[in-house]
Amino acid sequence: MRTCNCCGGHAEKAVPCNAPANSSIPVDKATVAVDKPGFFRRAIRFMKPVLPAFLLALVPKCPFCLAAYIALGTGIGLSVTSAKLLYISLLCAGVIPLSLFAARHIGAYFFPERFTDWKPRQQLFIGMMGILIGSSILLLF
Repeated sequence: MRTCNCCGGHAEKAVPCNAPANSSIPVDKATVAVDKPGFFRRAIRFMKPVLPAFLLALVPKCPFCLAAYIALGTGIGLSVTSAKLLYISLLCAGVIPLSLFAARHIGAYFFPERFTDWKPRQQLFIGMMGILIGSSILLLF
C-alpha cells in the first residue's frame, strides 16, 4: 500500500489523493484526481428515470384498452381479471422506480453525505419516503 505525502494515506473516498510518498511534489502542491464517470455510466444514469416514465406513457388508461391492444398485437385474448392485473402490474413497474428515484433525491437533499455512508436510519427514511410517494401516486390511478 502506498502512502501519500499530503494525507499519509488517509484520503477520503470521494476525493482520492494521487501524490505518492516517494514523489518530489511538496505537500501543499499535491494534486487531487477526481474520477469523472464515463459515457456509458452517464447514459445509464440518464436512462434510469426515463425508462419507467416511458413505460407509464405507453400504458393505456384502462384495462379494456390494454386487453384490446394485446389482442390486436398478439392475437391472444385476455379476460377482464387478467387485463386488470396486468394493468396494475405495469403501473407498479413504472411508478415504483420513479418513486424510489424521487425519494433518493429527497434523501440526498436532507442527508448530503454519500449514499454509501448513510446510516440505517437514513436508509429507512429513503425507503419509507419511496413507499409513501409510490402509494400516493398509485392511489391516483
